[in-house]
Amino acid sequence: MPEHFPTRSNHKDQNGSRRLELELASLPFHKAISELEKRLIEKAMKESGGNKSEAANRLQINRRLLYNKLEEHGIRD
Repeated sequence: MPEHFPTRSNHKDQNGSRRLELELASLPFHKAISELEKRLIEKAMKESGGNKSEAANRLQINRRLLYNKLEEHGIRD
C-alpha cells in the first residue's frame, strides 16, 4: 500500500506532508489515527472517481469495511 501514500518528490509535497504530520501529532493518538484514516479514504474515493469498489481495492480493504468507514466518518460520495 505504500504506492497510495504521498511521495516526497517535490517541495510542495514535503510541505504538505510536514503540515499533516504536525497537525496529527497535536491530536490524541486515537483521534490522529481516525483523522488519518478519514483522509486516506477521502483520497481513495477521489482518485477512484467515487467508485467504492475501486477505492476499497486501492485501500486494500473489503468493500463492506469501506461502507462502514464512510458512514463512520460521515463521508458522502
